[in-house]
Amino acid sequence: MVRELRKGGAKRATVIVLGDFGRSPRMQYHALSLAKQGGFLVDVLAFGGSQPINEIVNNDRIKVHTLPDRSGGLQQRRGALQKVLKALLQLCTLLRMLLFTLPSPDVLLLQVPPALPTLPVCWLAACWHGAAFIVDWHNFAYTLMALNMGQQDFLVRMAERLERFWGRRAAAHLCVSHAMQRELASGWGIQATVFHDRPPSMFRPTPIAEAHLLWLRLTPALAKPMQPHDFCAAALRPVVNLMGGDQAAAGLSAEIVAETRGVDAQRLLPELDPKTGPLHTPDSHPRGTPEQQAAHRIAQHLSICTRMAAAGSAPELRADRPAVVVSSTSWTPDEDFGILLEAAKLYDARARRKGSKLPALLLIVTGKGPQKAMYQAAMEELDLRHVAFRTLWLEPEDYPVLLGACDAGVSLHTSSSGLDLPMKVVDMFGSGLPVCAASYSCIDELVSEYRNGLLFTTAEQLADCLESMLTGFPAGSTQLARLPTTQVSHSPDFFTKQHAPNLPYTCL
Repeated sequence: MVRELRKGGAKRATVIVLGDFGRSPRMQYHALSLAKQGGFLVDVLAFGGSQPINEIVNNDRIKVHTLPDRSGGLQQRRGALQKVLKALLQLCTLLRMLLFTLPSPDVLLLQVPPALPTLPVCWLAACWHGAAFIVDWHNFAYTLMALNMGQQDFLVRMAERLERFWGRRAAAHLCVSHAMQRELASGWGIQATVFHDRPPSMFRPTPIAEAHLLWLRLTPALAKPMQPHDFCAAALRPVVNLMGGDQAAAGLSAEIVAETRGVDAQRLLPELDPKTGPLHTPDSHPRGTPEQQAAHRIAQHLSICTRMAAAGSAPELRADRPAVVVSSTSWTPDEDFGILLEAAKLYDARARRKGSKLPALLLIVTGKGPQKAMYQAAMEELDLRHVAFRTLWLEPEDYPVLLGACDAGVSLHTSSSGLDLPMKVVDMFGSGLPVCAASYSCIDELVSEYRNGLLFTTAEQLADCLESMLTGFPAGSTQLARLPTTQVSHSPDFFTKQHAPNLPYTCL
């Protein structure tokens, strides 16, 4: 039994993420929902790393507590011993924080995976405080272990048994898909409530004015070639040279970032005069030498996708722009990035044969992860003329702007369990993008082929998807124009308005 929520006093919730909270959008939205709609004071316990979204940082009802990572000394150890010692160290740290450091909660919400040692520790903490213990199942932790160790490994089989046993101890359960709900019910004896992810309000199609400012900020990064015959670098090289070279371009980009971040684009852009003055907001003044001002004018009026044609004119999309396709990845084994590399080679070969029917393709890949360096090295070896790769790590506030400024998205997620759904696709839909998604058992809960996206299982099929969507781009790409129309119903506020009011009360 769990206690009733306090009457009269402030309700408290503790959200536990044994990972980088800034890279866990679903748990960030849970924390926001508990604070905004549920009226809770929220303590988040997580490892450090990426900064959460501004709505978290600026919310005085949410406090993020960073778990100290003292596992550095274990890196010299290998195999099972290293994993066991790391789990024991995490167990001790979690016990101290949850039992003695953080305020006593009414609700304790845990993200799984990981499952060990968090499940038993959080169950004990919930009993200690008399709190409701809620598990949000994103995936099954033992299936992620099996990717590297094999399904029959002793540690994997033991982890599965422990995950099942301690998972049943929670008072209530959330999960990400109906397929996972069925598996939890039939195989685990757990009744879970499905919370399909929905994009928050910052994910939307990006107006051209905002996209223009973003592409300007990214110009130095986009101008650095990754392949021997990099069309994107070649297209931007004259602009960078006119700015004074790479170092000067980077400096100008930093100035543009400082002057445009957080400024309303429609308010700023009338001040951008390509003939007479440098970039300045209505509250600032032109500065620098005439040469610096001239370079600044170049920097602010031409990007890879947009341009300002005349003094005082609004930014517009370039008729000769490449198609920009974005893929967000964690660079882990459950996402076979090699498929995208092979598809890029096939697309490039087809673009060479079919000439102008297929546009140049800029593939922007965002995210961090263990296999990033390996795949970056593979990208640099590709001899592509009509396809260019860029790997970017963006500020949290720039990521939704980028998604909304792209033309399509690619998801390589296949799920270690076959039961979870990729949050990245949800965000892409919120941004109005059609998606090419890797096909697996439950992806049809999210991607409906030929309605909001296309599915693939091989590199050739992914190349077919890209060709189908982009033929005739930008003027005559009928497939690309048709696919996003079904996404109007994906309300950016659905998660907080529909799910959040019921989150603490349904689960209690």
